[in-house]
Amino acid sequence: MGEITADEAILNAMKALGGTRSVKEVGDWVESHYPLRWKGIGTQMADLTFKGNRSSGYAPDRQFLERVSRGHYRLRASYVEDRTRRSTTR
Repeated sequence: MGEITADEAILNAMKALGGTRSVKEVGDWVESHYPLRWKGIGTQMADLTFKGNRSSGYAPDRQFLERVSRGHYRLRASYVEDRTRRSTTR
């Protein structure tokens, strides 16, 4: 098993926690499952927000979060549906 990346850890947290979550909730989950890996995940969450940070290094098809309010995010419905469709057609 290879090293997990910050975006994978955030995706795992969002799936496990479900619904709309704050940066703190996601950060706490990530820290409890992958201790001492990242100082904070707030910037990565902003970068993973669809149509979010213009300076994001993530391609739009990899941006799986949607900003609900300041510091609160949820998984993009279209991202989840697309990934589900891909996994069932393999």
